[in-house]
Amino acid sequence: MTKAHEADGFPIRGCMPDSASETPLTKFLLAEYDHVSQALFDVNKTITQFFQFYLLILTLPVTLAGAVFKFSNGSLTVQSVLQSELAPRLAVVFLVIAVVGLGMLVYIVNLRLDSLLYARTCNGVRKHFLDLTRTTPQEEMWFRTLPRAIHLPRYREWRFFGAVVLAFALMNTLYLAGAATLAGWPVGMWLGVLLAGFFLFHFLLYEYFVQYREGSYLRTHIVGLDIDGVIGDLVPAFCAGFQKTHGRSVAPESITHIPVHECHGLEIQEAEEHSVFHAPDFWTDMPVAPGAARRIRELKNVLGFRIHIFTYRPWPNLSTLRPTEYGEWARIVIGRWWPARYVTLTKWLLGLRLPNKWAIWQLTRKWLKKNEIPFDRLKVEMGNTYLADPSIRARNRFQLAQRRRIRIFVDDDPSKVKKLANICDLVFLFDQPYNREMGQLPPNVERVRSWDALYRFIRDTL
Repeated sequence: MTKAHEADGFPIRGCMPDSASETPLTKFLLAEYDHVSQALFDVNKTITQFFQFYLLILTLPVTLAGAVFKFSNGSLTVQSVLQSELAPRLAVVFLVIAVVGLGMLVYIVNLRLDSLLYARTCNGVRKHFLDLTRTTPQEEMWFRTLPRAIHLPRYREWRFFGAVVLAFALMNTLYLAGAATLAGWPVGMWLGVLLAGFFLFHFLLYEYFVQYREGSYLRTHIVGLDIDGVIGDLVPAFCAGFQKTHGRSVAPESITHIPVHECHGLEIQEAEEHSVFHAPDFWTDMPVAPGAARRIRELKNVLGFRIHIFTYRPWPNLSTLRPTEYGEWARIVIGRWWPARYVTLTKWLLGLRLPNKWAIWQLTRKWLKKNEIPFDRLKVEMGNTYLADPSIRARNRFQLAQRRRIRIFVDDDPSKVKKLANICDLVFLFDQPYNREMGQLPPNVERVRSWDALYRFIRDTL
């Protein structure tokens, strides 16, 4: 340790190791810090320029009006302008200025929020390097002025930026009032309500963008959950259903691959596997994974997450259904009043996509309600459930995770987990016998073996 690493009698416990300064992560963060700090400066400069443009737009009509009144030698008065054919055209100009001013406020607010985001990014880089130096809190307090927390500065800054919003609200409302006067609108309660509403709309707009940036812009408080193999205990349910349907027992530990008919040594045919899913009670009576219902309620009610549930449940192959099964499914899809003797018509109705999707959605919703599992949205996937390419027109979990900016996802399918890792901040692979040969997990994927472990990880990490 050199004298350069001592200050005011407080020896620093350790400086940043030379090896740390050469890592790819460190080089990346240093480059990012340079770029972000420059972007922060450029954004603040752009805000100043746009505010100057706004002031120029505001003063231009007033300047022109003053020049016209001056050179008219008193022949032109305000009353004569209001009664002339020029008044409606001026009203349009004033209205355009008010609307343009509102649009410029939106743009400047977003620029300001961008600058705060850049400042938060710089704080994160600062924290990384301060942690590398292993400086004591006492030492750090002596030389650090700017924060190291990534949630600072706050997006909502009424004490600082509220004056800017107030200025825009006042000037835009004045121009709207001028447009109303030039257009000959009668002065009364409705005009007052319009002007007051337009004035308050500026503040509501600012608050909306603040809330959006804080809770929905880059990360949300949404957890995506798969059902089969995560919430529902799929493997024991399948083994019990297979025993009931075919009279043969299958050990849950022996199911090391999905689909089951591809597991070596089990000698289960594809038709036999699918026949297990043909019974409606397989879906309605599936057991819940231990601790799932309680931990999902805590995720929603204690930690405040929104719960989005996904499931892919393909409709049974009608060609393999037994005639006695038509009536059971028809009562679920069409209604209990439907006569089962219309076999041909029943088969046709069961093949329609929309009633099938609605029936599976209702079946799944009732199962969730019965087991007291709360959720905000339920999505039953159909069609292309494999591709994550956003150019593919599909509404699967990958597309919806991108659109809704789902922050955390829990799945049991290894291939889907790898794709979700490129979309979500954190992905959990729920441990099952059929996903243990996945190999190395992506850095933001955690394998969990129980709902208790999953809940503790989220609670203690985020």
